[in-house]
Amino acid sequence: MAELDLSALSLPELQALQTAVSNQYFVTESMARQESEERKLRIREAAGQLQALLGGEGTEPAMDSIRGVLAFGNEAIAANPGQAVVLILHGMAQLTSTTLDLAKTISEL
Repeated sequence: MAELDLSALSLPELQALQTAVSNQYFVTESMARQESEERKLRIREAAGQLQALLGGEGTEPAMDSIRGVLAFGNEAIAANPGQAVVLILHGMAQLTSTTLDLAKTISEL
């Protein structure tokens, strides 16, 4: 940012500038704090979403979880790869979103 020459401003202009900067700082800080809190909430919620996506141990064959799809067996998955791709992409999107939230939150520490 270029250095500003404030020496030509009058006292009322400086006061108006100071007020504008203070107000903008408050708004920007508030938005950053809110974004951080929303990210932390998404991270807390992600654990349950990822567990649901993974599915439980011994899950019956189903298309709603990774373990459910794996329960169909390799032959069935190989014969129907398009159906598994949807779940894979959903899982990748969830993992990517969670990883981004984690990275942003950790970078704030």
